[in-house]
Amino acid sequence: MSVWSQIPRPHRPRLLRSSRVPLKQRGDGGTGLAAVAYVEPTEVGMSVAAKAKTTGMWMLTILLCVMFALAGSVKFDSSEIWPRMFSEWGYPDGFVYVIGGIEVIAALVLLIPALAAYAAMVIAVLMFGAATTHLLHDQMFMLDVVIMLLALLLAWVRRPSTRALGAPVQSAS
Repeated sequence: MSVWSQIPRPHRPRLLRSSRVPLKQRGDGGTGLAAVAYVEPTEVGMSVAAKAKTTGMWMLTILLCVMFALAGSVKFDSSEIWPRMFSEWGYPDGFVYVIGGIEVIAALVLLIPALAAYAAMVIAVLMFGAATTHLLHDQMFMLDVVIMLLALLLAWVRRPSTRALGAPVQSAS
């Protein structure tokens, strides 16, 4: 088994070979065995599309992180607005604090790349519940659906990092 097969694809360095330099100037004595340079992909440079995807992914991550950290922390506020609303919707006492805690924890876990897809799925499930609650009580629910779709998009974009998390570890031999 090669060493390369043990490194997850997104983390493999790229192989670069210089073909523009004549063999005698490469410092290999004209043997044609030019030195191979191992360079990380960030050093080589990413394509414009890859940079846009990475930038958009982090912008969406930070947006959802801030939104849910604030929304979750407001549920722990001393005002009685959220507990009253949850009781009007038919939820038990204290459920507002469970939802607030899940929102804050999911917001913080979004910042861990290997777990961000899981946190985005938790947020999508929360927003599905919120949309369903608002729909059943004849309240506006479209914003909940939009946020749920954004969380699902983030989970989809972050899915390669979750694949590497569950990959079996192989010993070097």
